[in-house]
Amino acid sequence: MIYFVGNTELIKTDLYELSTIEKCKEWLDTLTEVNLDVETQGHFNHFNKILMLQLNWEDITYVIDVRIISIDSLKRLEDILVVGQNLKFDYKFLKFYGIELNNIYDTLLAEACLTNGNENRTLGLGGLAQKYCDIQLNKSVRNQFVGIDSTPFTEQQITYGVGDVTCLTRIKTKQLERIKELNIDMWVSNEFNACLALADIEYNGMGFSKEAWVNLANKAQFNEDDYTTQLDELVRQEPKLAKFVKTRIQANMFAGVEDGYEHERDVNILWSSPTQVFKLFKELGLDLESTNERFLTKYQSKYPLVKQFIDYKKQQKLVTTYGLDFLKYVNQHTDRIHTSFWQIADTSRVTSGSIEERAPNMQNLPAKTEYRNCFVPRQGFKMVSCDFSGQELRLCAEGSQEPLWVNAFLKGEDLHSNVASMVFKIPLDKVRDKPDFLRGKSYRDAAKTVNFG
Repeated sequence: MIYFVGNTELIKTDLYELSTIEKCKEWLDTLTEVNLDVETQGHFNHFNKILMLQLNWEDITYVIDVRIISIDSLKRLEDILVVGQNLKFDYKFLKFYGIELNNIYDTLLAEACLTNGNENRTLGLGGLAQKYCDIQLNKSVRNQFVGIDSTPFTEQQITYGVGDVTCLTRIKTKQLERIKELNIDMWVSNEFNACLALADIEYNGMGFSKEAWVNLANKAQFNEDDYTTQLDELVRQEPKLAKFVKTRIQANMFAGVEDGYEHERDVNILWSSPTQVFKLFKELGLDLESTNERFLTKYQSKYPLVKQFIDYKKQQKLVTTYGLDFLKYVNQHTDRIHTSFWQIADTSRVTSGSIEERAPNMQNLPAKTEYRNCFVPRQGFKMVSCDFSGQELRLCAEGSQEPLWVNAFLKGEDLHSNVASMVFKIPLDKVRDKPDFLRGKSYRDAAKTVNFG
C-alpha cells in the first residue's frame, strides 16, 4: 500500500491513499528497520533541499512531499536500522533537517565490498535492482525533479520514488547471503560506521582563512614568474637551443613608469606547454617519453635547465591547483571548505574530491606548513593530528611474513630506516640525510616509496 503525505487537494487516484505525517510517525514507531530514499534539488551544499522522502517496509510505503510537510517529527529514524543506497548522500540532507542516522545498511557500500577489484562491477541502484531482483528501474525520471518548484508530483514521479525503496530489502537479503559466505561481516559493518563519520566530516567542513590563502597565491605567482625568468636565462646560455631565442623583440611603449619599459620575452617557449617543452628538450638531446618528472629526473644532475624546470612545474601547481582558483571551493553558505569522500578505493585508502560536487581533494594539499595553516579550527576548538603507525605496512608484514619487515615491527624498529640503510648501503644514523640527487627528500623518504610500492 502506498500512502502519500502532501497536497490534500490532489485528484483521487487508485495509485495511493492520502495520509498525514502523524500517521507516518505512528507507523515508523512500530518498526525496527526501514528502507529510505530521498529526491533532492541537487547535491548537498547547505542550501539545496529535500523534495521527496520515501519510507518503506514490507508492503507499506510512505511518500512525503517535504516541500510542504515538515519531517522534524521523524526522529525515530535515529533509533532504527535505516537501509538505503549511497546513504552518505541522504544522511547529509536529513542532518540539515535535524535528523541524524546512527545505524545503517548501505547497499552501495555492501556491493563495493563484495565486488572489490572487479573492474566491470555495477554499484548504481539500477544495476543492483537488475542483478538481485531482475527488475529494471526507470532512472530517467530522476531528471524530472531538477528545477521542480511547487508543482504537485505526478503519478510517474511518485511511482519512481516508490521503486527506489521497495527493492532495497531484496537487494540487502541477497547481499547478506554472499557477505556471510565470504565471512566479511565485520569489514562491511565497519564501512557502514565509517560512512556516517565521513558524512559528518563532509557536512561540517573545515574552517578556512581566505586572506592567508590569497597571500600565498600571490606569493606563488611571483615565484612562478621568477622561475620563468631563470629558465629563459638558461635557454639563452645553451647554444643548442639558439633557435628558441628571438633575435629581435618588441618594446612596450605603454609600460607603467614604475615598471620602466617592459619588454616582450625573447625566449620563444611557453613553459606551461608540455608540447613546446618536449620539443625543446628533444633539441637538447634528451631521450624522453614525455615531460613528466619521472622521465626528467635522471637528467637533472647533468642539465641545470631540467632541474629548474622540475622546480618550475612544482611551483606552477601551487599557482594553478592551489592558487586563487581554489577559492571557488569556499561554500557561500558556511564560508568553509567541504569535500566529498569515497571510502573503498582500490588503494585500500579513502579518497576525496569530486568535480560533480565541486569538492576539492583534501588529501593532496601542499605539505608546506603555510598552506596547511590556512585551515583553521572554530573558536574554542583545536585541531588534532593523528595517524596509525604503519597500518598498511603491518598488514603487509602479517600477510607476507617478510623476515626483515616482521623483525622490524617485533623489535620496535623503524622499517623505513632499515630499508633505507640496506638500499643505499649507508649507516642507520645517515638515513635522514638529504642528498642532492633526491631533490629535498631523505634516504628514508625514498625507502618509504619502495616499501609502499
